[in-house]
Amino acid sequence: MIYNPRISLLAAAISLTWCAATANAGVIIDLNDELGGTRVSISGSLDTSGLSFAGSVPSSFLNMQDNTELWFSGGPGNYTGASHGQTVANWHALDVTGLSFSDVTGTDFGFNQFNVNLPVGYVSGNSISSRFLIDGLSLTDINPQAGVVLTLGNGDTVTVNSASSVPEPSSFVLFSVLGIVLLVRRLSSVGCVKHSDDEKVGRRSSPLSVVL
Repeated sequence: MIYNPRISLLAAAISLTWCAATANAGVIIDLNDELGGTRVSISGSLDTSGLSFAGSVPSSFLNMQDNTELWFSGGPGNYTGASHGQTVANWHALDVTGLSFSDVTGTDFGFNQFNVNLPVGYVSGNSISSRFLIDGLSLTDINPQAGVVLTLGNGDTVTVNSASSVPEPSSFVLFSVLGIVLLVRRLSSVGCVKHSDDEKVGRRSSPLSVVL
């Protein structure tokens, strides 16, 4: 069987894309410096299977306690919580309740060492989207550590990104596919792609004729 690097590399690209597409759901928290504070953008979705939400609490607050918590309720709506039973990584430098925040859009979201919090009536798999400004605190003050900070029992994750974070998985896949395409072109240009016997025969030089 003839080995063709182009086919093999294309298969690798398809496999990489498929793996990314079939990964568990999750929430990504982006933090970036902005004039007047730190901008927080929360996006993604959660599968709530295995979580039992109980009751509802009306509130409007932002807490970042114990170097692990980000508990945001923009109000005036209610939120509800469920015990996740997992370990939350230390990922920021704060131990503060009642932080000042402004410029709020979107839905409530939060987690701490014990619970994950979502808007009342949240449907499993629905979009989670929120943006707000933490007033008066820079990214240096918060000192966020990028990475997965919470993994739920069903495999869903909460991931923190900051200005120094690595690319998101979708960006990584895009860069990987582009790199594979460039590699295939390089292999072709330097003649590393093995051709069939018929192609090689067609490219043989004609015998030299000796003129007497």
